[in-house]
Amino acid sequence: MNLDEMLSQPLPEVPDNGFSDRVVLRVKAHERRKWIEIAMISVLAAAVACLLLPIRAIVGDFAASIILLGYSPTFGIGAAVLAATFLVDRLWSERQLLQF
Repeated sequence: MNLDEMLSQPLPEVPDNGFSDRVVLRVKAHERRKWIEIAMISVLAAAVACLLLPIRAIVGDFAASIILLGYSPTFGIGAAVLAATFLVDRLWSERQLLQF
């Protein structure tokens, strides 16, 4: 029997015995732990930032910047373009769905 004949033959079935289910459970547990670690690090970083940064000064500067953005024609045009793009995309996707 040559190599081509050997490779063309189907392999015998191997019993799973729940191996795939155990692997899936371990992967899901690992992903859950990863997201919990990310959330804990984010909360810790936010807590340290709240303790060390001058929050009132930052919030005041942010509020002043937001108010100034409202008077900016460039920002208004950009927001209008984003809204129009979103609406056209929604209408286009609904039209595509109705055609099928």
